[in-house]
Amino acid sequence: MNCHSTEGRHDYVTGARVCGPNVFYNCTAKNTHADIGPHHRWSSGTLYDNITTDGEINIQDRGNYGSGHGWVGVTQILWNCRAKSATVQSPYVNGKNYCIGLRGKKAAGRFKDRPDGEWEGQNMEGLEPVSLYKAQLAERRRGIVRLSEEGR
Repeated sequence: MNCHSTEGRHDYVTGARVCGPNVFYNCTAKNTHADIGPHHRWSSGTLYDNITTDGEINIQDRGNYGSGHGWVGVTQILWNCRAKSATVQSPYVNGKNYCIGLRGKKAAGRFKDRPDGEWEGQNMEGLEPVSLYKAQLAERRRGIVRLSEEGR
C-alpha cells in the first residue's frame, strides 16, 4: 500500500504458486526495467488497484521465459491502473483475468494467440468505485459492525 519505486525491475509482482488474496494498492513505479504483474507459474488472486507506471503491466502466458515461467496467474485483476501498456490474457479453461478501467494501451502479449482477459472501461475516466480494495474493505467493516450489533 502506497509504495513508490524508481529504476526497479518487476516492481510489484508475485512469484510462483502464490495464493491470494493479495493486493498492491495505490503504488507507483517510474523508470521501470521490467513489467509489473504476476511473474511466473500460476499465482492466484491478486488485485493491482490504482497502480501507476510508465512501463508495462502484464498478465499472460510467458512460455519459456526465464526458468519456464508459463502461465503467470489466474484471478488477477487490474483496477483503475495507469500504464504505458498492458497485456491481460486468461488461461484457456481454468479461470479468468480482468482489466477494468486501465488508462493506457492494450498490448497483445508474448503469444498473440492466447485468450484475451476480460476488459472493461479502457481509457475511460470516472471508474466507480475508484478503488476496489477500499470499497471491499468498507463493505467488510460494515458487515462486521452489523454482526456485532446483532450479537448483543
